[in-house]
Amino acid sequence: MLKNMILKNIIRRLKANKSRSKYNKDFYYPVGNYTLLFPSDHPLPEYQKAFRLYDKKLGLIVNAINRKIQSGFVVDIGANIGDTAALIRQNSDFPILCIEGDENYLKYLCKNIEQLANTEIYKGFVGEKNTVKNLSIDHQSGTAKLVEDSANTIELKDMETILTEVGKKATDIRLLKIDTDGYDFSILLSISSIIKTCKLNLFFEYDLSFTQNAFTQAKEVIAMLEKENYYLIIYDNYGHLITILTGNLESQMKYFDAYLKSCKTFGGGICYYDIFATTDKSLLEDILKAENNIFENNEDTV
Repeated sequence: MLKNMILKNIIRRLKANKSRSKYNKDFYYPVGNYTLLFPSDHPLPEYQKAFRLYDKKLGLIVNAINRKIQSGFVVDIGANIGDTAALIRQNSDFPILCIEGDENYLKYLCKNIEQLANTEIYKGFVGEKNTVKNLSIDHQSGTAKLVEDSANTIELKDMETILTEVGKKATDIRLLKIDTDGYDFSILLSISSIIKTCKLNLFFEYDLSFTQNAFTQAKEVIAMLEKENYYLIIYDNYGHLITILTGNLESQMKYFDAYLKSCKTFGGGICYYDIFATTDKSLLEDILKAENNIFENNEDTV
């Protein structure tokens, strides 16, 4: 979710407009060829009205992967109400495994995937180990994050266990997307053995603002990806391509980290990156060609 000043203004405007019938109740909103049911406080329409590329570049990426290989499946961790799944289905034929543990969003997700072929839901949260932790869910304008809470417990399951329960293999994952507002780094580190073995294509939110140890975990994730010879495509939180990193990831990400810290401390700029990581150089080139087509052919990304 966008977290800078501009987007906070959008949220305030959305809340101020609650008197409009559109926002007094759940509403329908198109994602590609699909019309999905959204909770009344979900800000995606406002964001995409203001920023046309917001939450759309994943469609371009999964389309490029689908053109390259047709077998396997996609994992959507933090599936929310199914808008990402709809974007994936719009741009590929891959079966989709949606992982979502929040009951508030599960009811929308269950309804919305009825129109998405070959899409299934795993109800739960991904964690480092199969364990129970003192956590609760904090809801904020269309998104949710896990926060420490001594009065509540939530069960976490590791990715290997989840895949076993649904009868799928890690080697068949063609893209693993993570958007969990604060747990992306933790989840990436928890599946490090799968990443090393399967060289998964990854799409995740790179945000240093959610937890106290986010910066340390981010460094560990980048070090792991560099060791496994990953390439990175970095987008800003509006969906604009910033750059491509093909080596020396740790040394170069220091500057990107410093930028995020500066924005958070002094205001302005952006608050996080969306990163696509792959070890497939030809796939990287295909995605960059698709990026060029956006401007050459005045194409949308969905």
